[in-house]
Amino acid sequence: MPKVGLAFAEAAALIRESGGIPVLAHPMSLFVAWGRLPDLIKALQDRDLMGLETWHPTTKPKSCRRLEELGKALGLYITEGSDFHGSTWPNRKLGCSNKDREISGALLEALPDLQV
Repeated sequence: MPKVGLAFAEAAALIRESGGIPVLAHPMSLFVAWGRLPDLIKALQDRDLMGLETWHPTTKPKSCRRLEELGKALGLYITEGSDFHGSTWPNRKLGCSNKDREISGALLEALPDLQV
């Protein structure tokens, strides 16, 4: 089946309306040059982006650190992802992001408690 997408602003609005926080997941998969990435993320932030997934299993640790610095500099919430899909990718572990880095509960505690 073909995938149907939404415009970013529409998706962000739906996420916020349902009590969620719009986060850009695995930004390195956008294949945007580092020189252009901050402007792209700022543009999304202007359209209600609130967080940035900075650590992901397929992203190089150096890039993860750069993303974390960028997200903090922009005032975005920082998230990490395991991208766990069960047996589909057995090398990915629930609760771990990059290189078996354990996802900290402090990240979750730093997120706001949004009310619908």
